[in-house]
Amino acid sequence: MGVAGDNGMAMATAVDSDNNGAIDVIYAGDLKGNIWKFNVSDADPANWKVATAGDVPLYEAKSTLSGSTTVVVQPITTVVQPFPNPKGGYQLVFGTGKSLESNDYPMSAPFSNSIYGIWDRPGTTTTLTVGLTDLVEKSTTVVTNIRYVRNDIVDYATKKGWYIKLPIASEGVVFNPLVEGSNRVAVKTLAPDGVFDGCRVDSVSYDMTLSAISGGAIFGALPGAPEVSGFYAAGESATNSFETGRAGKYIRPSGGSGVTNGPNNNVIPVANDPNNNGTTACVAGSANCVCNPGAPDCVICLDPAICLKPWEKVAQQCVFRKVAALGSGLPEATFRLGDCDAGRLTWREIVRNR
Repeated sequence: MGVAGDNGMAMATAVDSDNNGAIDVIYAGDLKGNIWKFNVSDADPANWKVATAGDVPLYEAKSTLSGSTTVVVQPITTVVQPFPNPKGGYQLVFGTGKSLESNDYPMSAPFSNSIYGIWDRPGTTTTLTVGLTDLVEKSTTVVTNIRYVRNDIVDYATKKGWYIKLPIASEGVVFNPLVEGSNRVAVKTLAPDGVFDGCRVDSVSYDMTLSAISGGAIFGALPGAPEVSGFYAAGESATNSFETGRAGKYIRPSGGSGVTNGPNNNVIPVANDPNNNGTTACVAGSANCVCNPGAPDCVICLDPAICLKPWEKVAQQCVFRKVAALGSGLPEATFRLGDCDAGRLTWREIVRNR
């Protein structure tokens, strides 16, 4: 099975697809950029096998060398996180990147790593796609140290998923993505920032909160972030050097259309994005027009799944908090806001007193 030579498989993820308490499917990536799917649903382990005909990968992640047309594989060293897709099957969210060898970080031969959301359609028995074929690119931009992701729609009638091309040289995903909700994933990337003193390479990271299904940023996750037309704020940058540490900030959720921030209880409003939108009136039947079933109100919503319609009550916001270690040994606490749909889904013990 697989591609031989300097290969290895990352941490696997088990799925109980029929909720009977037994594992049915296992997903895992490898250093050659392959996503593998294993069928372990049979009661007899002798019948466990690769789920695709011919023992081929479910997906192959590929890129090109910088300034070249040479195709290279994108190594996967972190876990694949499966999310139920509303159309059936699973949305597989994962990133590419490697920091195992001396020429990995920075790369001796740079190419772009990526974050992917690939739809494993029900009944799939062969490779879904290779490289970027039939995937929607989610472009990014940075404003005041905040990375924004474009909120384009992924039409799953014709497309097989989405991808985000990481823009910084040698940037990659070397931390496991974290599940934060039924359609919410936190992905942390790492990139060298160019400071090298012979002993270390200082680095910058982006801690992004994304929709697993659309690949866009979660609307309202970063309260107070400047609005950027066509984009949502996904996450801020942090310097992970040996000298730099940042204190955490506490945000207490409140009802209504905002969150309460700080000792003065200043409210940061959760406003509609004027581009996606819920604010622009339209005529029923026109493109991207969504109407209130209880009244003749219609507004443009490019993605009805995340667009906040005026007639819908804004759900109480919950705080998603993470703690990360910096090179200095100090902890960094980050927070994002979002709907309270499933409580805390991920917990990892960091330190235990012995």
